[in-house]
Amino acid sequence: MPWLGAFAVVACVLGPLAWAVSRLKSPLDSALALDERGSLKDRVSSAWEFLHYEGELDEPRRLQVRDAIRHAESLSVPSLFRLRLTRTALALPVFAGLFAASFFVPARLNPKTAEASVDARKQLQLKELTDVQKDIEREVKENPELENVLRDLKTIETRFQQGEMSERDVMIELARLEESLRKQGMQPGIDALEGEAGQMAPNLMASELTRGAAMALQEKDFEKAADEIASLAEKMKNQELSQEERDKLAMALGVAASKLGGDKKSALSSDLEQASEGLKSNDSQKFGDACRSLSNKLSSLGKYNQMKKASKRLSMCKSSLGQCKACKECNGAGCDACNGKGREGGSKGEGQGQGNGHGENSDKSNSPSLNWGTGTANPIGDPNRLAESYRKMIQASAQSTGEGPVESEVESVEGQTSPSQLDAKDVYADYASVAEEAIEREEIPLSQRLHVKRYFQTIRPAD
Repeated sequence: MPWLGAFAVVACVLGPLAWAVSRLKSPLDSALALDERGSLKDRVSSAWEFLHYEGELDEPRRLQVRDAIRHAESLSVPSLFRLRLTRTALALPVFAGLFAASFFVPARLNPKTAEASVDARKQLQLKELTDVQKDIEREVKENPELENVLRDLKTIETRFQQGEMSERDVMIELARLEESLRKQGMQPGIDALEGEAGQMAPNLMASELTRGAAMALQEKDFEKAADEIASLAEKMKNQELSQEERDKLAMALGVAASKLGGDKKSALSSDLEQASEGLKSNDSQKFGDACRSLSNKLSSLGKYNQMKKASKRLSMCKSSLGQCKACKECNGAGCDACNGKGREGGSKGEGQGQGNGHGENSDKSNSPSLNWGTGTANPIGDPNRLAESYRKMIQASAQSTGEGPVESEVESVEGQTSPSQLDAKDVYADYASVAEEAIEREEIPLSQRLHVKRYFQTIRPAD
């Protein structure tokens, strides 16, 4: 190896120097050595003693000193004191050759780049945390109060990625954030206010001016509904409403107030009634105050609704982290067996209607079946089939005719089509949160708690 040859060269150079330094003695010893090597019979050593120990010299001793100097100058010092090479110095050419040849000898083991082993399960969990951040980040623009939650999620992801937090610690932190958001979204009267907002939506469809707000309420877009209501106050203030439009709007608001109020005033009926009276009396100030009050209530309702939605999303993330398993075929890289997701349990087919099974490996007919579907050993059903059944969004579009029994009273203008759209994730999150809350509060045996939790983990909608 090169470093070994370099060490040998340095040792060969420093060895003789160290030996020479160790051989150095006093000046008297050097004078004695000169007398011995030159056969001067102690002339130089005696002269050195005369000069070193005595001050003034008499004539005989001066002659003796001159004689010693003359004999010393006549000697050839290099021939008397030849530098003798040590044994290590004799091996210097050999070591130098080995040192030069070591650069041309290949290494015994070729260095290989260390590749970090990637934990597929952890990668899936990190991806789930990233997806939660993206979902909540879309809500931060409308509700800045969620910024703290987003910042905590980023901190959790970073610490989990660096190994500072275990999976259990992540679960605990997510549960803490979920509980905090759930408490913020469960303010007194929020549920009743949301029910009243949905109940007054059909009555607002009667007026062209409030139809946009009504559709936003049906879609639970309370921020948009608040903006629509606030714009009415500006139109009334700028005298942009005709008398006919004011009459229709006053009638629609009055009917909505009567349906909500009854014998007992609700949170929104007073604002609707005040707005209706302001239109009838052409009082823009009274109408504007009522619209602003109604808009503020709807805006706050939208913020609380976003917090509840974020809490449900965290609940789904928490349940998903516990069941993240990499596909055995591709180890999380993505293949046909896992539908390219890298997770275990990827579906291969879709079920439609009553027993209509369509799959890649299905040889059955397409005719309806009166029997149950494919059997499974799992007591809570086939995870692939259950997950696939919730994959798509449930959409419905109907026209109200006023006939037939209904479970709740919903008024709609005849001839208007009322679309409704329900996200499968919201359905799952609602039922899962209710079930989890019931499990914590009710006295349920531990064995049954496990079955309920496993059921909701199994029917979790696929991303």
